[in-house]
Amino acid sequence: MSKTYCTNCGAAIESGAFCVDCGAPAANAGEAPAAKSLPSQSPASLAYQQLNVANDQKPEYSGMAIASLVSSLLGISVLFFIGSVVGVVFGHRALSEIRALNTKGRGLAIAGLIIGYIPIAGVVVLVISFIGYYAR
Repeated sequence: MSKTYCTNCGAAIESGAFCVDCGAPAANAGEAPAAKSLPSQSPASLAYQQLNVANDQKPEYSGMAIASLVSSLLGISVLFFIGSVVGVVFGHRALSEIRALNTKGRGLAIAGLIIGYIPIAGVVVLVISFIGYYAR
């Protein structure tokens, strides 16, 4: 008796038309399953995606992206330079997290970066102008 193979996971199926491991239909008798290509994502990213698929949830917003936007807004109003620097750091970390974990919040991270870079650019312009003024 020739074995059949699962079309999804490639496991050998002794009897029946469906895989007992994953429930996918079996391939024809004697036909090996098609080789799957390996994912190009990190194991942490795959685990996060599988967790979301298993829980039937949509990806959440990145906490780093939210922190970037809030810190940058505080950097404009209350914590002039420090909040902006923190917002920029969180924004760059959020973009890499969003890319790796496939979460939401790319727009929030970019907004945090833009709002955070504005006061930093202002400080740089002020420092250059003071240096130019007092260098005479």
